Amino acid sequence: MQNHFRRIGVTRFLAHSPDPNHPSRALSPSADSEWLGRTPAQDEKDEIIGMSLDINTGLPKVRTTADVKREERSKLFPLHYRIYDDQSQDIAEYIRAAFTEDPESIRRKDAYGFTPLYVAAAVVNVVAVRTLLELGVGSDVFDRASGDGLTPLMACEAKLRGERDFAETMLLSGWEGHREDGLRTEAMLKRAMEQGVGTDEQYIISKKWGCTCGKCAGGWLSPRTLNRLAGEWLFHCHIFARNRS
Repeated sequence: MQNHFRRIGVTRFLAHSPDPNHPSRALSPSADSEWLGRTPAQDEKDEIIGMSLDINTGLPKVRTTADVKREERSKLFPLHYRIYDDQSQDIAEYIRAAFTEDPESIRRKDAYGFTPLYVAAAVVNVVAVRTLLELGVGSDVFDRASGDGLTPLMACEAKLRGERDFAETMLLSGWEGHREDGLRTEAMLKRAMEQGVGTDEQYIISKKWGCTCGKCAGGWLSPRTLNRLAGEWLFHCHIFARNRS
């Protein structure tokens, strides 16, 4: 990390301060924090260990060391992986059963510091988020022990931003607004953080098209843009009236 770039907290991001008196300037590269999201597994080479025929598609299916590691981790943290894989209504029953068997399971962190709530928020699993909050994991909304130092809400917001960026740059149809389950997930997490968001329906209407100020008409037309449009309309009305006279 040369040229005085230093890590932001324990995230993967680096930043540079132009202020020569900024505390980061006194921090040597060797003393800077490490990104907690980096794991030994990411430094290991992923190798092919076998190949079989997929009975559903008839296509060759490659098996790698990464597949084996994932299977091993899923046995240690079955709830996390079930939340990641299952977006159906069945996940609610699975979470409740896990809670009945082991009440600590719904708050247990995996090898990367992720809570079940964080995983649910990061993959926008609205059913899982609702169920976990109903079972009392509300304080986990403030947890930042993940590799990127993000809260569950931040992870959810990052997921929705990524979907928007992909749609706007890669899809011919363009972006069609944030999906409702993602906005419902955001609303539940913000409510758990005691942020006033109104009802889910109100939140969806106001945030559907990416409004960040909460004042946009229809969730997309900002007050500033509305004012400029009104000004343009009055100007052209004046020009039109003068030309007719």
